[in-house]
Amino acid sequence: MRYLVEIAADNAAFDPEPGPELARILHKLAERIETAAPDELADAVRLMDYNGNTVGSAVLSED
Repeated sequence: MRYLVEIAADNAAFDPEPGPELARILHKLAERIETAAPDELADAVRLMDYNGNTVGSAVLSED
């Protein structure tokens, strides 16, 4: 089993330094994982930048 996280960091929210925005997105995802019920982890999560754009996803995989 794997938890797959994919983030495309090629838009304005990540300029000039991608680190702070990546950290913000991952912190928000970590909070969601921490409070999720076990069956909710299998649901795909859309990851959004601070501008409201979808920049990735996270999902539990049976691989």
